[in-house]
Amino acid sequence: MALRTVYVTPTGTSTPTDPTSRGDGYDLLSSAEVGERGDLTAGGLDRQLEIVLEDGTYTETAVVDWLAANWTTDATHDIVVKGDTPHGALVRITTNTFAPVIRTEFGPHITFTGFISDHQGTSASSGHRGIDIRNGDRALVEKMILRGGYGARLDGRSAGQAVCKNSVLIGDIGGVDHGSYSTLLHCTCISVGNAGGIDVNSSTSTVAEHCYARSANGTDLDETGGTLVTQTNIHTADTSGDTPSVAYNTSNFTNVTAGSEDLSLPTGSALIGAASASTETEDILGNARTDPEDVGAYENIPTGAHTIQVPTGPWR
Repeated sequence: MALRTVYVTPTGTSTPTDPTSRGDGYDLLSSAEVGERGDLTAGGLDRQLEIVLEDGTYTETAVVDWLAANWTTDATHDIVVKGDTPHGALVRITTNTFAPVIRTEFGPHITFTGFISDHQGTSASSGHRGIDIRNGDRALVEKMILRGGYGARLDGRSAGQAVCKNSVLIGDIGGVDHGSYSTLLHCTCISVGNAGGIDVNSSTSTVAEHCYARSANGTDLDETGGTLVTQTNIHTADTSGDTPSVAYNTSNFTNVTAGSEDLSLPTGSALIGAASASTETEDILGNARTDPEDVGAYENIPTGAHTIQVPTGPWR
């Protein structure tokens, strides 16, 4: 099996003549999705596909769809879409189109990692999502910053098939729409609206572990539409979680100002060392997690050991 690596470079700096050459590839993620479609399995192209988003801003005019009708994949012949450096690439929609920035439905086997996906429509809408996983066959979202009406929607076809871990999810309505067969691990989920930071909408194989959830005007962990089947170390600003409440303030997070959040953990945060029996080895920036691990997307790093790299703006 071969590995095919292609590059996406911001508009104006490249033409799609040789997408396998850095600095001379596709200029939008949507263009790469169309250009690389096919049967990746042993009976077809027999390859794994890696799409690298080089640093910069990519403004899409419509949802970037990854549909089963356009792809044939399996557990080893899969797709990885990744940022070249941690969160240096921003994929966004700036209009009020009622659709997410990125969506996968009924497949394929795909991983999104290491970049920002942000719906910047001016109206708050549940359809405006950073990533929308619908009936995922094997969709993994990790080390991402996701923003929109909801940061993400997660919905799998069977247990463990829609997974989001070590990520930040921020929404104007809710942090994450947590559906069937979906798993949240070490995520920081923030709602600046009325829905939950974690908004549970199914009671079928729903899992959340070592996460932080907060809602500005609602219940932080909202189980009105469903119930978490597995719930471990869910810290909240109110009392809806299964552990003591942790305030959403600068004692526990570096910056909580809406629109310029830095949700890394300062020294003294109550979330430091608050996870137990975690299987995750890295945080959102690739820093090693040490036992006992910290709750949420970020592992606290001692002063001077690392410079936190969290982008600010241009989201609302």
